Amino acid sequence: MQKSLKFYLTLFLVTLLVFSGATYWGYKKTPIAYAAAAYVTGTSAVAACTTSACTATTGTVDTTGATLLVMVIHGANGCQNPASATVSDNLGNTWTQQGGFVDCANSGIGIDIWYSYNKSGGALSTGNDTFSGSMTSGGVAINVSSYSGTQTSSDPFDQKNSGHFSSVSGFTAPSVTPSVNGEVIINAAGEITGNPAGSVALTGYTVLGLNTSTSYQQFDAYLVQPTAGASAPTWSNLPFSGQVAYVNTFKAASSGPSPGPVGKPVLIQFNYIDKDKKLTLKTWTSL
Repeated sequence: MQKSLKFYLTLFLVTLLVFSGATYWGYKKTPIAYAAAAYVTGTSAVAACTTSACTATTGTVDTTGATLLVMVIHGANGCQNPASATVSDNLGNTWTQQGGFVDCANSGIGIDIWYSYNKSGGALSTGNDTFSGSMTSGGVAINVSSYSGTQTSSDPFDQKNSGHFSSVSGFTAPSVTPSVNGEVIINAAGEITGNPAGSVALTGYTVLGLNTSTSYQQFDAYLVQPTAGASAPTWSNLPFSGQVAYVNTFKAASSGPSPGPVGKPVLIQFNYIDKDKKLTLKTWTSL
């Protein structure tokens, strides 16, 4: 049977690859890319209560363009369990609690982080909004921040960590390692006595706001991390002791793989595996 020119060209190519030990890659799947999230706006509020349920409510802010809302709620002295917290906003978005952290043995402070990325399963409702956070007793302080460019196809929450500390000047926040590039990291912290001088800082982060009283301080900060990696920054310029910290991270939205050829690309590898130059042929189809 007469062989076609195409057959001989193919045979020549395969022979060349085998004897050169080369590897040929056809189309291959491109890794998923992530666009970095971005800060939109924020607000805060404090409510000083002593024995009964206490609610802090913010003023109105414009969250237009946001895909993620995050509320950090702090309970002052009294070992308030973060599980008792409730939060809401005037636009009726759906809020999720991330568990929180309370340090009854040392500071008596509780920190809780809530977030919203949808409204009853639909898109997040944004625009002019106010926010409220409540705990069952004692003082309450809240910081609310909003972000664009975060994951909306499913729950964006990724990592969390917490801890308590005893330092008169500062401490290293609990370490977290986001799983994708461009994530939002929320670093929440508080201490039990005195008023900070206003110079509280967290290395590499932007401080969201300081809620202070004569017995409790709330200081929260955020970072949009361009490249995923371990984050364990240092809080500094804290004049007193008895600190707690709670950290959450939220995924950025995927920008998808780079456009490829239409259809199901096939990946083919040729190379030899020993001195006899035996041919190894692997093929599979990308999904």
